[in-house]
Amino acid sequence: MASAGQNGTFSAMDTMAPTPEALTSDPTTPAYFTTEQHLLMAVWLGFIGSFGFVANLLTVLVFWCFKSLRTPFHLYLGGIALSDLLVAALGSPFAVASAVGERWLFGRAACVWYAFVNYFLSIVSIVTMATMSFSRYWLIIRPQSAPRLDSLFGACVVNAFAWCYSFFWTIMPVLGWSRFTQVAAMTVCSLDWDHHTPMSKSYIPVAFLTCLLLPLGVIIFSVVKTTMHLRRAAEVEDEVPNEVRVGRKTMRITLVMAGCWLVAWLPYACMALVIAAGGHVSPTVEVLTTKFAKTSYIVNTIIYLIMEKEFRKSLVLLLFCGRDPFDIQVDQPAYEKADVYVERLVTAEPMVEMEPVDLRPRQQEPAREPFGTPL
Repeated sequence: MASAGQNGTFSAMDTMAPTPEALTSDPTTPAYFTTEQHLLMAVWLGFIGSFGFVANLLTVLVFWCFKSLRTPFHLYLGGIALSDLLVAALGSPFAVASAVGERWLFGRAACVWYAFVNYFLSIVSIVTMATMSFSRYWLIIRPQSAPRLDSLFGACVVNAFAWCYSFFWTIMPVLGWSRFTQVAAMTVCSLDWDHHTPMSKSYIPVAFLTCLLLPLGVIIFSVVKTTMHLRRAAEVEDEVPNEVRVGRKTMRITLVMAGCWLVAWLPYACMALVIAAGGHVSPTVEVLTTKFAKTSYIVNTIIYLIMEKEFRKSLVLLLFCGRDPFDIQVDQPAYEKADVYVERLVTAEPMVEMEPVDLRPRQQEPAREPFGTPL
């Protein structure tokens, strides 16, 4: 049986989780919380995981199945939804099972895997928002200098950069620059903020700078500069151009998404900074901030539903097999009938084609003489 350290965590050579008996002497062990409290954690994590999986799966399907939503901007949103979907699918089962078991159940390798997946995909979300906002800013400010950014290929390249950038900073603890270990009542794993070795002390400030402050700075810079440019463009034109309206919409969505991500993760970041600086944080605060940060995986789909009428229309068409019982009105003519990809996905029978609507003004027929009028 693996032996537990003084702080209740296992060493890098351990392959099995420590027993509850070996951990009861430390206040951060599962014994600090009652069985009912652990079950409450499991219910919360199960709800976040289930809702996040279904919501983000539907989001990815909507972006995939409707050609009218295959735009560079929606490709960024799809990348964020994919990262949230992977967190729910690959991380939540471990957390729920360990909360029910009142300790980490899966050993050292699974602990590193769980921490890596959550850390990596959380960075992917904020870095993708930063690259999305900067690409929108560059396209609006310098439209002639970067035409490839406004293409699906360009968006794929930018998305790939965000994922590679996030992977680089996440793989460092696995290679020895800091480490992953058990945290939050010993039921989940994350970066070891309390590991006061020279390597860990050097990694934590760099991680905060490159994975939090830098992406947030890029988002704030891009949103402010783009908003100022669009405001000047609107003042010149008598009527607000369509490009200005689209730019405002994309920036609003980016700003709201980044704000919600920050609200979810800022308490956890503050808690981690306090621990890294040598301060003391109660197990209750550590658990609450960790569990609250999980809400970032479900909020983006809600933002799309509220702020993206096109997404809302497409989701209804997907769920109701090409029908819209709510009669959601959008500006794009592509929504006059369900997309053909929905037909392939939800039904094997051909959909009934809608008759084309003639929008040309009809010529008024000459008034007829009343019956019996003399010639």
